[in-house]
Amino acid sequence: MGIAGLVLGIISIVICWVPVFGFCLAALGIIFSARGMSHNKHDGCAVGGLVTSIIGVVLGALMTVACLPQIYKRSNTTMDTQNSSSVKQNEGDSAKNYESNVVTPYSNKDEGKLETPSLKPTTTPVITPNIKTASSYNNMKLGDIGVKEDVYIGLSYVKRMTYLPTALGPHNDIGEGNEVILAFFDFYNNANKETYIDASEITCYTDKKQVKDVKSYTKVECDGIKQYYGEDIAEHTQLISVQDFEVPVGWKELKFFYKSDCVWTIKQEDVKTDDFSFKTMYDKLKVSRKQTKEGTAIYNGDYEIIFKGAEDYVHTNSIYGDETYIVFKFTINNTSSSSLDYDTVGYKMSAYQNNYFLGDATYTMDDKIGEYINVYNVESIEPEMSANIYVAFKSFGELGNLYMIYDEGWLSNKYKGYVYVER
Repeated sequence: MGIAGLVLGIISIVICWVPVFGFCLAALGIIFSARGMSHNKHDGCAVGGLVTSIIGVVLGALMTVACLPQIYKRSNTTMDTQNSSSVKQNEGDSAKNYESNVVTPYSNKDEGKLETPSLKPTTTPVITPNIKTASSYNNMKLGDIGVKEDVYIGLSYVKRMTYLPTALGPHNDIGEGNEVILAFFDFYNNANKETYIDASEITCYTDKKQVKDVKSYTKVECDGIKQYYGEDIAEHTQLISVQDFEVPVGWKELKFFYKSDCVWTIKQEDVKTDDFSFKTMYDKLKVSRKQTKEGTAIYNGDYEIIFKGAEDYVHTNSIYGDETYIVFKFTINNTSSSSLDYDTVGYKMSAYQNNYFLGDATYTMDDKIGEYINVYNVESIEPEMSANIYVAFKSFGELGNLYMIYDEGWLSNKYKGYVYVER
């Protein structure tokens, strides 16, 4: 038993980087070592096995927790495919069962009358696709668009800098004789489902030698564009991301690869130093959805989620000054007989402005906007009580149409409905 525990403990440390598996081996090591010590307290192998197994458990648990975000992101994409038929069936069933649901009418104070929440609107968008792609995806130039599976990707702009611009300010730790290249990539998800877009799969080569990004613990933010590594974006929506690379000065040719299938070749004259002025590469693409009116119940089941409007809001940040946010307001009516847990709600909310991904909902803004408070500040809602909440996203580019997905999930999707507002 002692020898088995020692072997398992050592193996669990060696493979602790494998999520779950290393943790399980370490747990078995503890069991075997404990049984060995119960027979002989001075069994050196059993004592060693117990020590190494405990270390393996700690390391395995840390690696498992660290990998959870990637695990649930990738599993969600697979689950979407497997469950697509059941989702359609459930939507049909919800329509049939709507009349049998017990819905408590809510008071519309603005109009002084009672209204009954409606069913959630369809999520199917109306699309007018008109995207011109390159004739050859493995030999593209700046401004060309390629396609990988259902994802369109275009290289919009390439810029050089002597430092790395981050959300917390300039990062100047650049190697001697090197410069920073910033590449702005424009993605469009043409699938009829949520898709995981992994911008970290973009690689760069200078004169046929691979280069890496700048070593920094803060994400890049340049000319109003954020850096994204991997994001789930909704069906028929867009995302623009800036990726950074540290390259030697004096290079002759840059090559960018996306999943090995889309290749862009860049010359010195293609690279600029001016600020990036955002303009979509899909200007002829038109995506529209059914509009959501104020007072509509986007979800109505064991409780209600009532859309109360969307507005621009200027928040004064002590570090960055005035920042503009898009604020979506809702009233949550708990019509059930039990307390509604809202402690982890907000982490999977997503929104789009002019069809472009806005990033995560902000949890740092504590402003009270009229009667509404940030969803992150709500822990629970008692039976037959209500809460006025808002979900805020940092604004991007020019004002335009707004699309928000109300998802109450944390480690998995818990879709409740959506909001679409044309402005």
